[in-house]
Amino acid sequence: MDNKEIKSKLKAAREALKNKNYEEAENICKVILDFDEKNYNALVFRAVANVETKHAEEAISYYKQAIEINPDQVLAWQGLCSFYEKNSSSNNKTELIPIYEKLQVLYESEKDKQLEVLKKYVALCSEFGFVEKAIPVYQKLLCLSGESSTESVKLLQDMSQLLNKHKDISEQYGNVLISNYRKALDNKDLPADDKKWLAANYIFSLLKNDDQEFLLSEISQLKDSHPDNSTVIEYCLLIELDSKIGYLVPSFDDSFKKLMEKLATIDESSAVLSICRGVYSILSKDYKVATEHFREGLERDPLLFCAHYYLSLSLYYLHDKNLVDKASNIGIKASQKKTGRLTVSVNQLTTGLYLLQAKMSLENTSLGVLNNMVKLLIDTESSNIEIQITLAYLYIKLEKYQQAEECVEKLAESESAEVVALKGWLLFHQGNYEVALQKLLAAVSEYPESSKFLLMLGRIYWQLKDSHTDNQESSNYSEKSFKSFLQAAKLDPYNCEIFLYLGHFYLHVQQDKEKARKCYQKAFNLDPENSDVGAAFCDIMMDTGDVGDESVLEYLKSVTTKAGPGGAKWAWLRLGLKYLKNEDPNNAVISFQAALRPDPLDFHIWECLGEAYINRGSYTAALKAFTKVTEAKSFISRFLDKRILDACEEAICYLTRAASQRPDLSCIWKMLGDACTILNVVDINNFRKLMVPCKLTTANAPNPENKISLHKISIMELGSKCYGKAIKCFPECSSLWHDLGVSFMYQTKEIEAMYLRKGQHKSVEVERKAQKVIEILKQAVTLDPQNFQHWNALGVAACTEVVYNPRLAQHCFAKAIQLDSNNVVPWTNLGALYLRNQNLLLAHEAFSVAQSLDPNYVTCWIGQAFIADTVGHDEAMDLFRHTTELGNHVESLIGYGHWVCSMLLDETKHDTSLYRYNIERMSVVPAACDALSKYTERIQDSAVAFNMYGLLLERHGLHSMAEKAFSKAIDLLEKEKNENSEFQLKVQCNLARILSTLGDFKGALDQYKIIGSNLDFGGTCGLALTLFKAGQFYESYQEYSKALQMTEEFDSQVMTAQAIALLNMGKIKEAVKLLMTGSQMSVPSVEGLKALCAIALIRADHVLASAVVQELTKIEDPKGDHLADITWLCAAEFFAKDEVKAGCNYIRRTIQKYPWKASLWILLAKAIMWFAPEDTQMASTCVLYAQQLDESLNKDVAPILVQSLLAAGLHCARNGNRNGFSVAQKAYHVHPDDLSSMLNLIPGIHAGALIKQCVIEKAPDNLYFTEMMFLDHVLLELS
Repeated sequence: MDNKEIKSKLKAAREALKNKNYEEAENICKVILDFDEKNYNALVFRAVANVETKHAEEAISYYKQAIEINPDQVLAWQGLCSFYEKNSSSNNKTELIPIYEKLQVLYESEKDKQLEVLKKYVALCSEFGFVEKAIPVYQKLLCLSGESSTESVKLLQDMSQLLNKHKDISEQYGNVLISNYRKALDNKDLPADDKKWLAANYIFSLLKNDDQEFLLSEISQLKDSHPDNSTVIEYCLLIELDSKIGYLVPSFDDSFKKLMEKLATIDESSAVLSICRGVYSILSKDYKVATEHFREGLERDPLLFCAHYYLSLSLYYLHDKNLVDKASNIGIKASQKKTGRLTVSVNQLTTGLYLLQAKMSLENTSLGVLNNMVKLLIDTESSNIEIQITLAYLYIKLEKYQQAEECVEKLAESESAEVVALKGWLLFHQGNYEVALQKLLAAVSEYPESSKFLLMLGRIYWQLKDSHTDNQESSNYSEKSFKSFLQAAKLDPYNCEIFLYLGHFYLHVQQDKEKARKCYQKAFNLDPENSDVGAAFCDIMMDTGDVGDESVLEYLKSVTTKAGPGGAKWAWLRLGLKYLKNEDPNNAVISFQAALRPDPLDFHIWECLGEAYINRGSYTAALKAFTKVTEAKSFISRFLDKRILDACEEAICYLTRAASQRPDLSCIWKMLGDACTILNVVDINNFRKLMVPCKLTTANAPNPENKISLHKISIMELGSKCYGKAIKCFPECSSLWHDLGVSFMYQTKEIEAMYLRKGQHKSVEVERKAQKVIEILKQAVTLDPQNFQHWNALGVAACTEVVYNPRLAQHCFAKAIQLDSNNVVPWTNLGALYLRNQNLLLAHEAFSVAQSLDPNYVTCWIGQAFIADTVGHDEAMDLFRHTTELGNHVESLIGYGHWVCSMLLDETKHDTSLYRYNIERMSVVPAACDALSKYTERIQDSAVAFNMYGLLLERHGLHSMAEKAFSKAIDLLEKEKNENSEFQLKVQCNLARILSTLGDFKGALDQYKIIGSNLDFGGTCGLALTLFKAGQFYESYQEYSKALQMTEEFDSQVMTAQAIALLNMGKIKEAVKLLMTGSQMSVPSVEGLKALCAIALIRADHVLASAVVQELTKIEDPKGDHLADITWLCAAEFFAKDEVKAGCNYIRRTIQKYPWKASLWILLAKAIMWFAPEDTQMASTCVLYAQQLDESLNKDVAPILVQSLLAAGLHCARNGNRNGFSVAQKAYHVHPDDLSSMLNLIPGIHAGALIKQCVIEKAPDNLYFTEMMFLDHVLLELS
């Protein structure tokens, strides 16, 4: 068949196809292909015929053969493409992708066809998510679309939709999208809706790039080129709104308002427009309307992140604490998503929201909330001035004035009204009212529209009203405070605190109860959770009598019902008192119990509760309540030195006012003297300068109402002057002379201490004052010789160091006893005098009489303890312990601590019944720690006390606190300038040891370096141990070598330590040799023998192991400290020889001898688990028995118990107490910070999950998820 005939037949086949004679066409093509099997057209025509006759596979085969013959011919590609398109399926669509790719090339010269193929291709790629293939095609389509703006926008929409579906890939194509958006926006023929869509997506894409400068530039250009595009206008407004996040008073220029008005004409329903209107409502102080606008904006567009800030800001101005917290948290949570419309950093938004929460918390009285806010602001690590200002206010609220001062120092360069007001507020809380007033006046003059400044100014005036003695001046301050509060209320009608103080003014100054009630009610309506407001409102209601008892009762019930646990203490207390008044003791008891929850030490409420119990007839409960009263009062009587300063300072101010009005009353001057003299107990290190009125110190002061700061000695001298004024009013009063003499005596003592601190000897001034004390007290005795107190005070004065006169003192005490033989004080003082003169018998008799007169008088018991200590009696420690139970006397505290330390250090007493009773049974170490804690709080210049305190803390396991105590002791010793004293070296050794324990090896080595060559044997061993812990094994070995040369008593122990250092250096032979040498000494080290045995077992040296084991069994171990280790090594010898049964039997025989040793039972359990796993149930029995013997082992044995139970198959609820899963859970709950407890819980969870899966035939996903969570945590900890 020639070519001419083939062409004729192909023509005939084409006509047959055209006439739908598909079988004829196929037959013709078959004939052609029999002659020419690679005829391209015949294959294509036959494929078409097969398509029409529904022979799909044959058709596909013929098309592919044709393509293979001539891949650059378009006909077969078209046919195959048409077939796949008509027969749409997932597989066929996949086949279409390479066909479309080929057709793109073949249609290169035919743009229309190429465009059609590209559209189909890109749609298919989008459907399958082939982003990398689709994006270049989209770009090509955009180029081919030319001037067709509608077509370009449609393509961009499809392209954007594709990238949004695949956000993980979209970031790398973001710039492609942005550039195409920008090109499309330049087309002026775009419809308005398309322009709006393009602008919105273009700007949103720019937001994702985090290029602030480029974003602002582009939006500015778009505003010029598209002035009527609502989206562009919205973003212009958003930029301004976002930039003001963090501002409490945002400000906007006229252009902002014009844009807002323009947006209103274009799109009235815009969410951004609602936010703008809300902001202007804030500026016009219409906060409720502002809140509605912001909520409306968020409903329209939840992605407007700035709306969360401005909503919180409007609620902040409404002083709604709960809603501010809620709105801020919603905003913080929303900002974590990346899909929001925010033109500034997310950090700026969250910082602003945290700032509002913190400022709102200043109206909260909960210390926990305030401390959380402090931590939150510190964690923001922001240099924002507002953050520092708010932090300072929080510290002031928490009474942490030093931290507040540090914040103020950071703001030193700023002279803004806010900073000036902050400085004034800090000074106000520190008691410097006059300077604080000047600061606030300056702040108000600079910013008169601040209700906050006016409130603070009013509070300062209110305080000054109470501080001034002059009635006219006090009245002036009252009026000024009222004006400030009134102005503040007009500017901020939502602040309950303003109305609270207005109520105080009306009640206490104008005595208008009705106006006061209205103000309190307004304050309560604004903030029902404020305890001060609630208490004031309740009290005024009960006081005025305008409402009946039932109304008050209902009011209190409603408050307590709404309050959370531990809240509304004031309401519970008043409710209880109401019930008590109405003779309803049952409800009164419930109310008082609720009032006690937030403050269990409030003895006033305990007294009320006791009364309620009595009325109910519960006398036993009442007795317990009144016992609590005494305990609470005892707790309050602890050394609260810093509180007494505040109380005395306030008392001095009030008494000065009283003395100004009635200077002729001696009782006022006497109380002033008492207020100044009572401060003698406060340690000089705890003493702060007190602010006292100038008129007390200077007769003709230019500003008598001002205050001056005085230190301790000056305050005490002021007390003497006040007693002098009282004596002038009433010179015949002997008690005033007595008080004056005692005041001078305390001054003498303080001045003498001052000279000692300076390193000087007693001066003429001290001697002069001491002689004056004697003369004054003699005058008191002369005026009233029958008053035993005067004789007693004179005797005490005669015992002072400066004018020591034992004969006069003895005579005075004897005279005092003669006048009042039943008084415990002179008897005790007489005993102290005898004790000082070493007359122990007479001292004992005097103290015994005092004890019989008042068994609770602590000082006489201290005297007896000193006598026992002097003669070395064992009861001394018990006596000192008893004194600490009677009261907090410094001598009892230091004495008890000293005796506990002495007994702990004296190893000869460790086996005595006295040691077992006092140290082990009475738990004296915690009690002694508490005693020395109180002592060092009062007496802060005793290095000995701090050293003992550190030793006891170390013994108690409180290493960080011990380190602070030792450091304090060293600081005190260094101030004494007695360097390299033996005691200081010991303290430095103690500090080095504790630093080593804490892991601060560098600090420990520095301390040892300071001590240098003065190290004793113990110190040298401590240095060697620290070097060992620090990984410096060679240096450690050398130090141990030095220790060997210092003593022969512990040679074997030191050699053992050297051997361990050598082992860590890899020198095993030398270590073994050293251990062998140590084992041959007369008193070998048990630890050395154990180490030698372990090495022998590891190296399979059975001969050496047997020899060492024989030596170990000969060791005397009365306490059984080494019993478990020796038993284990002996059993390990059998295990090393694969004699498992013999090893377990050896442990069992040892248990038969010492069945009370819990450690042996645990040892047997471990041996069974490791070497005889078939008996794991017995192992769990051993562990459970060990727990019964020693409950303190619970944490240590939990892992082996869990493992043994799980290995024995005891891991589900039906096994009762022997449930591995349950035991693992309990161990984790008790020790959640312990990694081993978590590791044991994981197999327990897995076992529980498998059992549950078998029972319910379904995987318990929650248990498996929990297991994976714990595994992740463990891996994280290990990494």
